[in-house]
Amino acid sequence: MFVSRLRWTCLAALVVAACSDSTTGPDSSVITCDRDEACPYGQYCDEGVCKDVVNKCGDGGSCPDGFTCRHGACVPVESDGDAGTDADGEGDGGDSGADLGPQPDVFVQSPAGSGEPPVYQLNFGNVLVGQTVSGEIILGNRGTADLRILQLNFEMGPGAADFSLPPEIVSSLPIVVTPGAQATIGVNYRASDGLTDNAILDIISNDPDEPLLKIHLLSEFKGEPGATVSPLALQFGDVPVGEASQPLSFLISNQGSGNAVLTLQDVRMEIPANPDFSVAVQDANGDPVTFPALVNRGDALTARVVFHPTIKQALSDNVVVISDDPDPADQQLKVAVSGNGVTGDLSVQPSPADLGRVRVGRHGELTLVISNAGGADFSLTGLALVGLSQDWSLSSADLDIANLGTNPHLLQPTQSVTILLGFDPRDAGLQEGHLEISNTSPEPLRQVMVRATGYIPPRVRTIPDPASLVFGNVQFDMLTGQRETKELELAIENIGGEPLHLTQIQRSSSTSSEYTFRPASVPPVDVGEQTSLRIAFAPQNDGPKLGALLVDTDDPDLSLEGVVGRFQIDMSATGIDPTIFVSPASQIVFGNAYLGRLVSADVTIRNAGLGPLVLNEILLTPGSASEFSLDNLPALPMVIANPMVEVKFQARFRPLNLAGFSGALAIRSSDLGNPEVVLNLSGTGVGCPAGRIDCNGDPQDECETPCVPTGVEVCDLRDNDCDCDTDEDFDLNTDINNCGVCGRVCSFPHAQAACQNRVCVLLTCLEGWSDCDNDQVTGCETHTSVDVNNCGQCDQVCQFAHASASCLAGQCVMGSCENGYANCNSGTTDGCETSIWNNVDNCGSCGLRCQFQNAVARCLGTTCDLDYCLPGFANCNFQDGDGCEVNLLTDPNNCQTCNHVCPSSGGTPVCNSGICGISSCNPGWADCDHDGVSCETQTSADVNNCGACGNMCSLDHATARCVNSTCEVDTCANGWGNCDSQHPNGCERNLTNDPAYCGFCDNQCSFAHATPLCQASTCTLGPCDPGYYNADGNPTNGCECHADTVSDVCDDALITDLGILTSGQTRQASGNLIPILDEDWYTFTAPDNHTADGTSGTDFYHVRITFDPGSGNPDGEFAFEIYRSPNPGAGCAAKGSPVCSMPDTTYDYYALTPPQTQCRTSGATTSPGPPLCRDDSSRYWIRVYRVATQVTCSSYILNISFTQ
Repeated sequence: MFVSRLRWTCLAALVVAACSDSTTGPDSSVITCDRDEACPYGQYCDEGVCKDVVNKCGDGGSCPDGFTCRHGACVPVESDGDAGTDADGEGDGGDSGADLGPQPDVFVQSPAGSGEPPVYQLNFGNVLVGQTVSGEIILGNRGTADLRILQLNFEMGPGAADFSLPPEIVSSLPIVVTPGAQATIGVNYRASDGLTDNAILDIISNDPDEPLLKIHLLSEFKGEPGATVSPLALQFGDVPVGEASQPLSFLISNQGSGNAVLTLQDVRMEIPANPDFSVAVQDANGDPVTFPALVNRGDALTARVVFHPTIKQALSDNVVVISDDPDPADQQLKVAVSGNGVTGDLSVQPSPADLGRVRVGRHGELTLVISNAGGADFSLTGLALVGLSQDWSLSSADLDIANLGTNPHLLQPTQSVTILLGFDPRDAGLQEGHLEISNTSPEPLRQVMVRATGYIPPRVRTIPDPASLVFGNVQFDMLTGQRETKELELAIENIGGEPLHLTQIQRSSSTSSEYTFRPASVPPVDVGEQTSLRIAFAPQNDGPKLGALLVDTDDPDLSLEGVVGRFQIDMSATGIDPTIFVSPASQIVFGNAYLGRLVSADVTIRNAGLGPLVLNEILLTPGSASEFSLDNLPALPMVIANPMVEVKFQARFRPLNLAGFSGALAIRSSDLGNPEVVLNLSGTGVGCPAGRIDCNGDPQDECETPCVPTGVEVCDLRDNDCDCDTDEDFDLNTDINNCGVCGRVCSFPHAQAACQNRVCVLLTCLEGWSDCDNDQVTGCETHTSVDVNNCGQCDQVCQFAHASASCLAGQCVMGSCENGYANCNSGTTDGCETSIWNNVDNCGSCGLRCQFQNAVARCLGTTCDLDYCLPGFANCNFQDGDGCEVNLLTDPNNCQTCNHVCPSSGGTPVCNSGICGISSCNPGWADCDHDGVSCETQTSADVNNCGACGNMCSLDHATARCVNSTCEVDTCANGWGNCDSQHPNGCERNLTNDPAYCGFCDNQCSFAHATPLCQASTCTLGPCDPGYYNADGNPTNGCECHADTVSDVCDDALITDLGILTSGQTRQASGNLIPILDEDWYTFTAPDNHTADGTSGTDFYHVRITFDPGSGNPDGEFAFEIYRSPNPGAGCAAKGSPVCSMPDTTYDYYALTPPQTQCRTSGATTSPGPPLCRDDSSRYWIRVYRVATQVTCSSYILNISFTQ
């Protein structure tokens, strides 16, 4: 509100016994005056101030000597007030012609005034928000009496609350300025916003002419604000879900021009109620900023953003900074924020944990790696095998598996541990279950499939065993190209626990293609079943042929030539080409023979080829005449081993009839090219008379010899068959049945006998037998086909190292190994070459190597035994199966010695080189003395080591405590409060002076239309809002009184104009007078139609102004002054003096001649008089002011009526 300097218009010379003009100070303790009537009744005006007296008096009443009665008060006759008393003792407050005596005269030396009347303005210029500056007002006294500055008050105006008076100025009131002296009044200004502020300082003094000086106060801001943020993006990286990051900050600054203030309206996340990001703004002192906030040019606020992800993913948002930057593009600046919500991610490799196939009785093992593939820590709290038999085991050098529940193992990102999953099957079959991993990651129970198959492998047994096939002699015929094929069978039986697979069958590289086999491939052989291989030999030339078949299987216990599962089938055969030679070659012709006479012919058989010839049959073919017979046939079958052996027998013809006879002799042998030799037989029977025979063949004497046949010729020195020969069928020189004499039979064991020169001799041994003692009497006593000392030939001894030997078909065959030895290379040359007794590499069986984890093994007999542990290891469970399972240098449960458990002492125990220590502390514990032995400090609760060693809890204005490794407020210092429930900033609120937190948190001081204050932790009413006042002095209802907006000066631009009244119209005007010395000014125009007055003969022009008879003037607090100008277009400068010099409550103006009483407070209204027929059109001004001493918020109501 623009106001001009107000001069009192009721000068002493014009207000004798007229208008009342009293003012009070802001505390209602001082009332200024210029005459006694301006004071309450019973007080008098002394040097411009109303004073109380001890003695009261009525008007004209008696007073003690030396006192006179003035305005109901007994005052000394020498009082300064007497200067205004006229001769009759009736005070008129100072008449224009009276001698007022010495008076003060105030004038403003600084600031300089402008205009007429002068207006004084103290301009503070441009002031930054929050900065306090001072200005000066210099007053002088050019009067003749002391000038007393009684009160200094601020009137309302935009920003009036930002102006204040130094306490030393207020406390020095009243300020006395002697004549010719000066007084300096300091005014402080502290900008609370970026707006233009103005106010009026009312200076109340005892200057009777100018008791109220108004000094206009002004501060302006220039330039434009400019909002900037830096940096434009914040990246938080990885932050665990459910945890809060360390705050990242950016600056919000005012880089505008001049000293314009930036109004920061809000700083918030772009996504409403974003659960993952939060932002708070602090000033340079670290105090929270409330919005709207003001930022001076060049100043900056700090926005602190915290990332507290709620989900596992990349997250982002923008912080929006909203201000009054004049550039629309900068009114909403954005700072990008981003981060990754991460969790611990438990990874297990391999998964599923499949140990595959593990042989019953053997140990299987799989290394599992448990790692943290995520971005946040988690702990392993348990490992357990579920749904599995006692064949399974878990072990780890990294973990104390048994105590994970009470001593969890922390895994930070990228860290890992290894565990060994063991399987020792006792039975065949699939076993499946789970490894349960308890942990603190978002997946608190991870199940990993665990499986393995115990198996008993297939096992080969051959029939025969060992696998050896002897084909013996097998023929071929060189002339015809024919070959004999001999086939043998070998059975392969599966005596193991799984199907046996024969993956390949092949001849060894040295085996002739004369050996063949079938089938080429064999389907799997079930447990307990067998399959057969048929192996054939067909020679292509003569001589012995040794060979072998290599059979590859999945029997893991077999091995040959470095190939696991391979065994060998040994084969032997001899290719032979015997050739039969018979003499005669094709026929035997007996010619004529006398009936009954026996005629004989020799047949000789020899072996003209290679290899033994077997005579299988010598017989007369079917259809041969019965007169033919054979004699001296050898025992068949018979072997003719070489060409030196000659076999003879006789074909005989004894005709019994006179006729010609025919037949055939068949000799069948093993000669592949000539298996049957046929000799045709022929002869004719001629006869002698009965009882006579022709022995000399002399037809002259015909049948000269008497003979009666008695049957077949026998060796008895008689011609039994009448063939003219006595015992002719028996050659005592060669007949093995009658050698030398009849009845002497030649026979030798296992040999072919012969009679030579009438002596029995051993001709040849039967196949497979030999005469090793060179004694003919014992014959071929040695069975070289089976005799291990004469195998295949005399003195050929079968022997194998550490193995039994046998002779099969004349071939040495190795049998079973001696106890304690084995044929580990599957060869026969070196016999059972390997000792399996006390042999750590072949203990009890081939390839069974004694070995134990972290130990030296030995073989005791055929049993593996743990001899001793390697340095640093021990067999603490006394079980040999897992060897020396404990690392005494690293196992915290067996450190240096078995069962020496390292104490945990708040951490994860560790054994380093056999010395107990701590590898990592449990959550909430730390090794703050760095001795490496124990985690002695509970960092989760130690205020001197909270969350980390050396992190001492120190919180502003608070006693701290440590809870869950976080410094927290325990108790606040007296007068401080933790009102944001946040611990890092301690007890951030001063409860003694913060109106928002007065005495206790969230106790917000609030007064209606006033700035609340907090003083000594008690809410106190502070400065009233502009336009509001605490009129009743009660702080409970705040500044309850709202001042009206009616101008308090007569200024044409500000005054309230009620307009032009028309006849019969009534206008009302209302308001209140706040603060002290406030007054309201109104103006209106009442035009007179005097032409009509002349026509009617009566001038009815009547203006009436009065307080509304209802509640228009509560308790008589108000009065008014009326100013009138006959010029309806006049302004305030021409209003002149008040019509009435006394306080008015009712005003009437009639078109009457004087002395009509126009101003009164009571009494009858004078009626209109004779017509004057003049133009009474006028402009009126009304000044409403307070006459009561007590300021209230009561309102007045004026009724203004007009007739004419």
